[in-house]
Amino acid sequence: LHEAIGDIVTPAWMTNPPADVGLPKAGTLKAAHWHTLFSVHLPLALLSLW
Repeated sequence: LHEAIGDIVTPAWMTNPPADVGLPKAGTLKAAHWHTLFSVHLPLALLSLW
């Protein structure tokens, strides 16, 4: 997932989650980061694993 977040290119208006999401040093995510993570990054990462 960490590699996929770094590899996916999104439009400038979309807020990307931090590359270290899920690690303690990343802290908590904002609602916009959660939305982008589950609507863009996670589906594309799962497709690459499949």
